[in-house]
Amino acid sequence: MTWCPICKNTYDNEETFCPECDISLIPGNKDEYVEIFFDKNEDIALKIFDYLEENKIESANYYFDPNEKVYRILASLDEAEFAKQTAITSISDELTKDLSPSEKEAIGYQMKTMLNNISPTENESSIFVSANEKYKDLSSSASSLILVGIIGYIVLILHKFGLFTVDMTKTAYTLFFGSMVIIFAIFIAMGIYTLSKAKKVKSSISKEETLISDINTFILNNIDIEESNESCTDDITEEEKYIIRLEYIKGKLFENFENLDEALADKLIEENYYSLYPESEEFFS
Repeated sequence: MTWCPICKNTYDNEETFCPECDISLIPGNKDEYVEIFFDKNEDIALKIFDYLEENKIESANYYFDPNEKVYRILASLDEAEFAKQTAITSISDELTKDLSPSEKEAIGYQMKTMLNNISPTENESSIFVSANEKYKDLSSSASSLILVGIIGYIVLILHKFGLFTVDMTKTAYTLFFGSMVIIFAIFIAMGIYTLSKAKKVKSSISKEETLISDINTFILNNIDIEESNESCTDDITEEEKYIIRLEYIKGKLFENFENLDEALADKLIEENYYSLYPESEEFFS
């Protein structure tokens, strides 16, 4: 099977060219590929693509996107992380020494995007979790731990009074019974400790909800759209505009809200982005 990266249509293996988009097809399925890099400058994209090929990244594919008017590079899922790291390496002084300052600035946005996406584990750890969600998780964990401990003690008590028996030697029974008493005590102690943490988190829910409401109001009422678009020229892509606007809004939030969690800032900016820039919704939908 082959597929077209523009119209996303799939074809038999014998087909090598998309008749609708006039572009070479990519082997496999579109779900097996991710984007590694994009830029409006063909020379930059070609240099990075050549660097990927030199480093034996066989799944790398390069094409021009006529809708966004940018050049895109794809790689298969199994080579994606290595391809991103290789692309970042290529965006070095050695590769960019012959580029103009404006060209270096342009690919700086792409480098930042790739660095943000290169480590899924690190990204996941920066996802904002509300105090209300933390409270629910902690309360659930505490209840489960305490419940297991109590049920364990009930089973031990029933066994002690002979309501059911387990065939084992006296020594083995003593070791087993003693171990279970300690283990179930630990479960209950951990449950009580987790419950105390849940109560502390619960006390911060109202304060956090007020903060979120204040930030949402600030974003919608105090962000200067024209000022945030000053660096968004017509020759840059929507992805580049998004990064520029994101950094602008984030800067304003940090100026007005002391000790603001960056993950919370990112979440609220993303939630309000289309309200500020409705014309961008069609590009990311």
